[in-house]
Amino acid sequence: MKLRLRSGRPDALADLNERERAAWTLFPADMRAFYEEHNGGFPRDELAFDVPMTRTMKGKTHHGQTSGLRSLWAYMPMRVKPAANRPASILREHFGRHVGEKFLPRNVFVFGDTPSDSLLAVSLNEHDHGEIYYWEWYWRYPWFEPFFMARVHEAKKRFAKGRRDLAGRELPAEHDEGDALNYATLVSVAASFDAWTEGLRVEEE
Repeated sequence: MKLRLRSGRPDALADLNERERAAWTLFPADMRAFYEEHNGGFPRDELAFDVPMTRTMKGKTHHGQTSGLRSLWAYMPMRVKPAANRPASILREHFGRHVGEKFLPRNVFVFGDTPSDSLLAVSLNEHDHGEIYYWEWYWRYPWFEPFFMARVHEAKKRFAKGRRDLAGRELPAEHDEGDALNYATLVSVAASFDAWTEGLRVEEE
């Protein structure tokens, strides 16, 4: 479906400095094309997408999950602080918080969030460039622990044996074990930005 947004800032892309523009060119072409028209914003429709992960509650395992979309963040110059009624800034969040918090693999940028404070991210790494990931805010909680800890343990083994990720791809040379384990906390929801937007649907009440 067509992703319709309000409160976008496509004009801000003209104000990027040299470093910000260089980073921008690393984003996948389909995402850049969308952002050149919209550059973040809030969806006009109540949208949902599927996340292939499991949760275990009261001894019963549920396969698959549906998440909603709260906002797509804007690619803004670092010097610009988003207003209260605007979506978050990709660069300010990445370099101002996420790099220091070290919960994401390097070169994976968050570009959106959900009503439950979970995150959407895109990889700028060569081995999975453009892949869209979901980061679950509650991944450490008991109902998600079996799913994610199994992934973390498997990622640790694969990295030690041959620097492979959970999909069998070789991780970049600059990635360490921490990057491999952080990848295990991400769930792939689409191979590309276009594929992810095409999979969005109006959320049923």
